[in-house]
Amino acid sequence: MTNKLILKIENFNKYLLIVVAGAMVSVVIFQIIGRIGEFSVQWSEELARLLSIWATFIAVPVLIGRYNLIMVDFFVSKFPSFIQIWLYRLHLLVMLVTSLILVFYSYSQSAISSFVLSPGLQWPMYMFFLPVMYGSALAIVVLSIMIKESFEPETSISLNEHREVL
Repeated sequence: MTNKLILKIENFNKYLLIVVAGAMVSVVIFQIIGRIGEFSVQWSEELARLLSIWATFIAVPVLIGRYNLIMVDFFVSKFPSFIQIWLYRLHLLVMLVTSLILVFYSYSQSAISSFVLSPGLQWPMYMFFLPVMYGSALAIVVLSIMIKESFEPETSISLNEHREVL
């Protein structure tokens, strides 16, 4: 049921997450060693925060593609399967609209803040909005595929069965 493009996005983002997590751990360890050694760098906390933001938004399309989302579905699971699939489609549509809004506003914020520098790193502030655009744009691709697949005839499974398959 999972599309090949979704799997490629997921695999690429997994490797990217490994790199970002390794960099984040390295920066934090460097900061700890620096404090023990009586020297401090002003950019380490800001870089760790930026990497944390990147990790969060890199994970978004992966989690959406697997449908590993935190949600309360007690009442949804009580409905018949045909209503569950329509609620699933509605949920995907709401996430799609939200992702579109995030891309729009992160792009406009990037344009506004492109000449402003971050205090510690002295990097352009749009670097802090790029992960929002990246994660939301890939989420739009993944959600579009999932919405399309939800209308295929073999997608008459319930929400709980969908989770077990993925």
